[in-house]
Amino acid sequence: MHHLRRQAPRALRTITRRLASARAEPQFLHLAPSGDFWLGSKIYAAKHNPSDYVRSLPLPVGQIIPDDCPHEALIKMYDAKEVDAEQLRPAWSAGDPTAAVVPPGLCQLTDEFTDCMLEERTWVTDDSFVVRFGLPDATKPLNLSTCACILAGHKDDVRPYTPISTNALTGSFELLVKAYPNGALSQRLATMEVDEAMPFKHIKFNVKTQYPFSAKKVGMLAGGTGITPMLQALHAMLGSPDDETEVSLVYGSKTSEGILARDVLHEWEAENFWRFKVSHVLGGVIGEDHVKRHMPPPEEDCVLFVCGPDLMYNALCGPRGDPEVTGLLKKLGYAKSQVYKF
Repeated sequence: MHHLRRQAPRALRTITRRLASARAEPQFLHLAPSGDFWLGSKIYAAKHNPSDYVRSLPLPVGQIIPDDCPHEALIKMYDAKEVDAEQLRPAWSAGDPTAAVVPPGLCQLTDEFTDCMLEERTWVTDDSFVVRFGLPDATKPLNLSTCACILAGHKDDVRPYTPISTNALTGSFELLVKAYPNGALSQRLATMEVDEAMPFKHIKFNVKTQYPFSAKKVGMLAGGTGITPMLQALHAMLGSPDDETEVSLVYGSKTSEGILARDVLHEWEAENFWRFKVSHVLGGVIGEDHVKRHMPPPEEDCVLFVCGPDLMYNALCGPRGDPEVTGLLKKLGYAKSQVYKF
């Protein structure tokens, strides 16, 4: 007889089969009349039991039923034949803001590519996921300074990624990635199997402006996965007890379902409502009205962080690789020294 047992949310996260379409697979809550359950990507069919013995209830992408779900709630879900939305939790979370800041020059990754093994992949939307890679020295953290990124390489494709984990995590690091249809590297990250290797390195050019930031106010303009350096900076600012920096974030996403790290951002805003404000722009572009309404004005003691797609850079401040500030931010009076392109 098939043995049922309650499993931790990790069961949902570890996906070892290749995803040919590089999109999240359907996930199910497999629930028995007793309240025992497990999570998986296949509809459960027990040949030796009645067909309704174990129910396979669809789960929303990026959501799980946690291991500590109340027993009575599980029984109700079994009887109702559907998942109770109030019992759902995010499959991934950044946790509380954590300031684990180190100076540049201490990163485990050097200027030579080093293989890191994939430990886990967690889909958070239909086409975006968090990957966790093991470090060469499992006894130490990544030791990446804030703000800085690392480089991933696959064949001739090399791309920068800003870890969303902090140096409080020992032996591994996490990246938030969007699987682009024509992105060879993101497709590789979406389809590689657990325990396969991806080469990473870190170079001096990857070190950006460093915490503590030299301003009383920080404005953030982010689009899509451009939220990752903002999360890194927010960890340092919101996680430092003596930091009083006022932070405002305008975050552009195609749809409400595609807002990355939405639960994390809202939790951090609620816990730091006096100095951290989040505004969302859906389906459009971050424009002049958004900047004027939510960003600190250029005459104040402030800096602006910008990260997103190329079109967003071009419109707001000029190409990412161009040190000069053009576009909307120049029009509104922001100086080159106030704008950081990640």
